Amino acid sequence: YAEATGVSHFFVRTLHNLGNALLERHELGPADMARFRVMIERALVWEPANPYCWMLWAKWFKAQGHRNAQEAALREMVRLFPNDSHARVELAGLLIDRGDAERDEAEYRLRSAMDRNPGDEHAHVVMARLLVLRDRGAEAEAMLAEFLGQYPDNATARKSLDRLRAGAYFDTAAPAFDGAGNGEIQERGEHDDPLMPPSGVLEELLRRGSLAGEFSRALIAEDRGLTAPATDRIRQECLKGDPLAGFYSQWLMPEETPKGPPHAWAWEACRYWQESANPDRWRRLAEQFPEAAPETEFLRMLAAPDDGNGSGPIGWRGRSGNNGASRAVDALMRKAQKKPVVGGPSERDELARTVMACAATGAPDVVWESCRLKSAAPFALD
Repeated sequence: YAEATGVSHFFVRTLHNLGNALLERHELGPADMARFRVMIERALVWEPANPYCWMLWAKWFKAQGHRNAQEAALREMVRLFPNDSHARVELAGLLIDRGDAERDEAEYRLRSAMDRNPGDEHAHVVMARLLVLRDRGAEAEAMLAEFLGQYPDNATARKSLDRLRAGAYFDTAAPAFDGAGNGEIQERGEHDDPLMPPSGVLEELLRRGSLAGEFSRALIAEDRGLTAPATDRIRQECLKGDPLAGFYSQWLMPEETPKGPPHAWAWEACRYWQESANPDRWRRLAEQFPEAAPETEFLRMLAAPDDGNGSGPIGWRGRSGNNGASRAVDALMRKAQKKPVVGGPSERDELARTVMACAATGAPDVVWESCRLKSAAPFALD
């Protein structure tokens, strides 16, 4: 283990720097792609909190044509790394290509990415593509023009706007928007995801992706005052005691969700949030779940009445020491704390929900799976 940790930093960064080029510029054969997957999963073993490893895994699934697995990996990224706008944009692009039924969520993801990172050219370009596909070309043009007003030297956005104004968006000879695909839409079909080898990790990833998809669709419908879509998977998994499904169920259906099991922090924290628990109850929750004490304290401060000027969670100190320095949820809470003002109930709800989802359960354990693939692969990593 000590030897592994000594080389992991260089291994992961080299893999990240070269991996994208390999996928984008070269056609690797089946054996090489199998080796590549082993290396990506080994990188995830060593650095499971590294979003670059996750994005490379999603791109590997995409290169292999495994769309459902790609979607699941991206959804897990959105949950684990809520400040990573790239994952939101990539997920939106996948949803756009699946057809009109999933474009409401695509727009939701893109707007979220743009809100978090107003200078994200990729999000704006993909949003323009989506708006054109939804017969909102004038809105797309205005959005890109406004973006270029703030970032006049952005060549990608300028090129996209010029093509849009020239009516070249649906020219299938070349992508209209760099990196965003063209106007041809590929509808989701029954057999668009080639059969993957049996994999406990992949099954878990797909399960979580299914739950996250249901949750997102329900949130969007709720926000728009529409009839909530089916949440059968969330309900079933919740009754089995799954902590992530339980949190989703508690947020969406508090009246019919049972009390969570002892290990489900987010499930219980969500109930406290909805019941406007007093500070003493939050402190007891922190004692009950010491591993989630920073998140609990953050939620307690966020839920407290403000000081009259809408200030955020003043006084939150976060995790002491370096043990949690690399956790995405810590970065999220620190960024929120630095904001001079946290808005009204809706914004606080969204922030609380994001923190709870991020910490609801850890990343899939890829250790044993990587070892299994390693033993079956035609080369050894050690």
